[in-house]
Amino acid sequence: MSPQRVLVAVEEERIASAIDRAIGEDTEFAPPIHARLDPTEMADLAHTGFDVALIQIDPTTAEGFEAPLRLRQAVPGARIVVLANRPELALLREALRNHINGLAELWTPANAVLALLRCAPDQLLVDGDTALAIADRARSASVSGTTTATPPAAPHLTKREQEVLELLGRGFDTSNIAERLGVSIHTVRGHVKKLMQKLRARTQLQAVLNASELGILPRLDRERAHVDPVGGGSSPN
Repeated sequence: MSPQRVLVAVEEERIASAIDRAIGEDTEFAPPIHARLDPTEMADLAHTGFDVALIQIDPTTAEGFEAPLRLRQAVPGARIVVLANRPELALLREALRNHINGLAELWTPANAVLALLRCAPDQLLVDGDTALAIADRARSASVSGTTTATPPAAPHLTKREQEVLELLGRGFDTSNIAERLGVSIHTVRGHVKKLMQKLRARTQLQAVLNASELGILPRLDRERAHVDPVGGGSSPN
C-alpha cells in the first residue's frame, strides 16, 4: 500500500511543525502537502493527490466549517480532520452533521493527530481527551445555567440501559460490556441501539455526550475513560 498523502492547512506554526515531524517519522505517510485553502486556489488542490486533509478551524465564528466544506466541494469524497481551539458540544454536532472524519483540540499531541488521519470515509473519529473535554464543558454549562436553549427532558432508561450507558462512558466496547454483564453481544447491541434512539444519537460517542449533557451519566473519570478513535466508538484501556 502506498503512503498516504496529507494536506496540512494549520496556521499555528508550532503545531504544524510537530505534525510534520511526526509524519516524517511514520512510514505510512508521504511528506505532507501544505496549503492555506484560499478559495481561489481550492480547485487546484484536487490535483495534489492528497488522501486526507488536516485543517485548523475557528469554532467561534459562523464560518468555522467553511474551509473544510469548500474543500469537500472541490474534492468530493475527501477525508477531512479538523483541529479546533476549545471545541464545544455544538462543534461536535456540526462535525457529525457535515460528515467530518476527525476532530481534536488544537493542541492535541501529534501522535494522536496521526491516529485521526487514518480515518475511514464513513466515520467520525474523535480524540479521546477531546471527547472528555467536550463532555465536561457541556456538563459545566448545564450546571451553571449558561446554556441558552431549554435542554430536552432526560429520557427514561431501564436499569440495564443505564448500566450499558455507564460502561460506554467509561470506555468499554460492546464485547467487553457483554463479558462484564454476563450477556451476549447481541443483547448489548440491542441496548445500545435503544440508547441511541432515546438519546437521539447517530453514534455511541454522541449518545455518551448527549447523556452527559442531560446529566444522566456520572462524571467521566479521565484516568479510566478512553474514547477509541475507531468510528467514534469506545474501548477499554
